[in-house]
Order: sequence, then structure tokens, then C-alpha cells
Amino acid sequence: MAAEPLDRFPAAHATDCDEAQAAMAATFLPLRMRMLDRPGPDGVDLRLNALRVGDVTVAYARFGGAVEVATVEAENYHVDLPISGSARFRAGRLERVEGTPRRAAVFMPGESAGIDWRGGCGNSSPISSTERKTSAPIDGPPMVATS
Repeated sequence: MAAEPLDRFPAAHATDCDEAQAAMAATFLPLRMRMLDRPGPDGVDLRLNALRVGDVTVAYARFGGAVEVATVEAENYHVDLPISGSARFRAGRLERVEGTPRRAAVFMPGESAGIDWRGGCGNSSPISSTERKTSAPIDGPPMVATS
């Protein structure tokens, strides 16, 4: 089995949805989380690895099934990139956009985020996220970058 991204920086492993929500909120920002699929024997099965350097957080999260996350308004930039599988992203009330390993979503400060992480490649949806504070705000909706 291949090593997980950032496996030298484990932040949480949770089977309970409330525990997983608390771990995600402690790593990123206040949020609500719910499972979209009926939990298996391992529950939500969150694996969260995270590294914080100054104002930047880089993290890897994997869930055992599909999960929906809704955040408060972010104070920082936030980039989500599915490593495998896919996810749907929404900033504020804007239309949802599809993210794949070739398409990332960039969330701007001042908007809440809605993220539906779907299963893929063994029913996991790894996500790599980066959050960064900046003194130069950029106005506009979430952007989707294609590699």
C-alpha cells in the first residue's frame, strides 16, 4: 500500500462523525459535516494529516464514504484538490463546480464553502488543502484551475 500524503504529520483518525467534524474544524475553520452514505463498520473513517507552517496549512483528508462539509465564511484563501475521485465545490450561493485530480477549487476570503467529497478509488476521496492569510484581497467567485 502506498504511503498517504503527509503521513509523517498525522492530525486525526476518527470513526465517529462528530469527532471527525471536530478534527476538521480544529485544522481548518468552523464547519458542519454529515455523511452522505450509510456509514460502514468503520463509521466515517477520517484520516487527516496536516502540517502548519506560519500562516499556511497543508493537509490531506480521506473519508471512508461520501461526506458533505459546510463551512462558515472563510477569513483565508483555501484551495481544494481531489487527489483521486472527485468532489463538488460551492462558494457562498454560487453554482457548484466539479473538482477532479486535474481541477482544483480556489475559495476566496469572505465566502462560506460547501464541499461534497465523493468516493473514488476504493471509496475514498483524498483532498489536499492549503489555507493562507494575505493582506492583498482578491475579489471574485471561486475559480477552477485545470492542469
